Amino acid sequence: MSNQPDLQLQDLFAQAAEPLGGDELCNRVMAAARKRKWLAWSGLAAAALLTVVVSWQLLAVSLLEFAVIISGTLTTNLVDLGEGWLALILLPINSVGGLLAIAVRAAQLIRRRMIGSFA
Repeated sequence: MSNQPDLQLQDLFAQAAEPLGGDELCNRVMAAARKRKWLAWSGLAAAALLTVVVSWQLLAVSLLEFAVIISGTLTTNLVDLGEGWLALILLPINSVGGLLAIAVRAAQLIRRRMIGSFA
């Protein structure tokens, strides 16, 4: 062991004590994250639009008939509950559209909890 201080080691410690310019790095990272999020959402929207256009062309019907088919599909009952008050109470969730809405909301909640647990 030597009693002489290591100059390179002292220089490294002096550099570590200096403040870092993190604002520029943070701005670049946030811009990249915004761009990636925008690309993901635009890709999802393009895929949904492509799916609608392809299915519309495959069915070879007019746009009004296609809208009626889609609305009929989304309002199809999952369980036949008759005409009573129970059917009226469960009407919003007793359809394919209601099931899809609940699934999307559940996915959003799970995603938020997963992101929150890592933050």
